[in-house]
Amino acid sequence: YYVALKGNDVTAYSSMKKSIENYFRDEGLVDLGTYSSTYEQTIQSENLKALLYHDYLLEDVQSHLKDHECLLDFYDSSQTKMFVITNNHISLYDYNEEILKDFSHYYHIYICNDGKTYHMIFEELLETSISYLSSAKYLLYEHVLTDKQEIEIIGDIDYDELYSMHRGEYHSLLFSYYEVSTIKNLFKFYELHHKDVTKEEFMQITHPYILHVSAHGEYNDEEDLLDKGSILLSHGQKVTSQDIMKMNFSGTALVSLASCYSGVGEDISFEGIYGLRRAFELAGARTLILVKDQINDMIAAAFMSYFYCFYASYDVLDAFDEAKNKIMTMTLNDFDELFRLNETIIKENKLGFYRRELYQLINNKALLKKELNKFMIQGSV
Repeated sequence: YYVALKGNDVTAYSSMKKSIENYFRDEGLVDLGTYSSTYEQTIQSENLKALLYHDYLLEDVQSHLKDHECLLDFYDSSQTKMFVITNNHISLYDYNEEILKDFSHYYHIYICNDGKTYHMIFEELLETSISYLSSAKYLLYEHVLTDKQEIEIIGDIDYDELYSMHRGEYHSLLFSYYEVSTIKNLFKFYELHHKDVTKEEFMQITHPYILHVSAHGEYNDEEDLLDKGSILLSHGQKVTSQDIMKMNFSGTALVSLASCYSGVGEDISFEGIYGLRRAFELAGARTLILVKDQINDMIAAAFMSYFYCFYASYDVLDAFDEAKNKIMTMTLNDFDELFRLNETIIKENKLGFYRRELYQLINNKALLKKELNKFMIQGSV
């Protein structure tokens, strides 16, 4: 690979990575294919099937990158390696965090992470716009979007009589109500699933233009890899990655999962990340907004509310970044106005509790930024 790179003779980029995989397989160091075959047999889009088996060229990837963009493609061996690809250049590095500083001048960076880098929050290392891809080949996927201009909204779910401050604890989410109310008012056509939301109701959703989920999420230690990530619904019911693979999101422009751990998955060497994010992607969704950790209910609701406000006028990546910037500048009064705090929380005698949490966040910008950096965007942007 070094010889090829120095000689500028790299054409079959995917073949290079495949050779690396074959070496590890031949040496008995990794067992490939077990989970990928399970996933891929469920794929309904013929275009996506063709893409996954297509031996794509470096030039194919480069032709989809703009002058202000680059792609960082990682693979894990004894030393983490990083391909850096622009529209006219490719380099290979032994990865360390200091190297990342050399790429902060790019307006937008695609990240294809693997192994140890999967758990990294690159937003804390790079002061630029970041999105994620399961593989560089997803740059080449031409989505055909549905004609339906409808958003399916799931949120304001009745879990129990208690309230939770985070979207990873099994209690009702007070601010989910404001989130779904704001979002539905931005769309002419919408279907709202709230209060008593069952798995059966969720599974009946079929390739909407947008799916928005405001709910609890979890990532657990289930033995079956495909059941580890899930969305929690009413009556203790849940929708797992395996369930999502049985659904049809071909033609869906955007799936936003404002749920704890929705961006978390299991890293299988050379097969990528398995979890909700991979399941929705292989079910056909073009772009995903996910959460990498436990997220504060108020911040999640505020971020998603402003994201959809900006999404009416911006492309998905700019709307994502603008929503983050907006939250960083908000005051206590801004949050009062957005959520009408005095109107509702006083009735629950929780105004002081929520205000203390909010006050800590808006008066500690580093803490607030860390909370916002838990959001990630993946897919076509």
